[in-house]
Amino acid sequence: MSTQNIASFDISIEGSRYSRPSTDYAFRLNINQLAINGVPIINLIGIQLYLEKGLNYNLQTNQLVPCTVSRSLSLPERMGSWYPLKLINGIDEYGYRQQVPFFYSRPIISTVYHPIYDTRLGGSNWTIDDYKIIQIKNMPNIYGFDCSTIGKEIQPMIPKGKGFIDLEKEWASGGDCFVSILTPRDRTAGGRLALPPPWVITESGLSYKSDRPQLVFIEEGVNAVGLYGEIDNAHIIKFQMIGGKVLPEGNMPEKISRFRNECQTHQTNKKLEGVAQVVFLGLAFYGGLRAIDDFLATNNIL
Repeated sequence: MSTQNIASFDISIEGSRYSRPSTDYAFRLNINQLAINGVPIINLIGIQLYLEKGLNYNLQTNQLVPCTVSRSLSLPERMGSWYPLKLINGIDEYGYRQQVPFFYSRPIISTVYHPIYDTRLGGSNWTIDDYKIIQIKNMPNIYGFDCSTIGKEIQPMIPKGKGFIDLEKEWASGGDCFVSILTPRDRTAGGRLALPPPWVITESGLSYKSDRPQLVFIEEGVNAVGLYGEIDNAHIIKFQMIGGKVLPEGNMPEKISRFRNECQTHQTNKKLEGVAQVVFLGLAFYGGLRAIDDFLATNNIL
């Protein structure tokens, strides 16, 4: 009877996740604590890093834990985004070789599009939909949208209850823009359109009052219910699944490029509003001082 190894660790990663094609991805891995089934790993001997099939790195080292590993990796000469898997190899305090998987939940993004926009993404959290969601996330990622989802890239400190709802609302209302992915959850009878996951509909409601740009990917056969029915076609990208591959509509690049322009305009307007508010407060303050001066002068107090 086999027992499952339980890994515990305190690991952090430093370095920019954004780069351009044909440039290097530099990172620093801080390994403060590492153990398997409560047995500490005391010596780090190497790191295997997997980006995608055929794109793997084997980083040799020999350091005592805790330690810091700094490396620079050459990325492909193309745009893309990757969610790396790191296998950390070491020797425990009894002299046995051990391996700990460490999944990097935020993507490395290689793109010619800058700046990068903080993109809140609402989609299915079903594991059976993961292969769809990751393919679709890669599409806006390479156009300079850093996509994150509650429960995936962002792990909430409060797992449930009102505190979680408040966190979800704050998250859904933040960022530079909001992207949704509608996949089928419940099939309706009589050949009618399928309904998307209810939580994705809720997230659209939580973010709807925000003035941020919004974009939605809709799988073929899914009904755009709720507030998604109010979104115009310019902000809808339809896709279908063929052989496990996501095939978006042909004009997807034009729609995402237009969406980037909207995000840029939105950011510019926010900055102008901030400047205008500062100017207004400054003028109001200056006007208040002039009013006090006039009052004092009129009453011969000066």
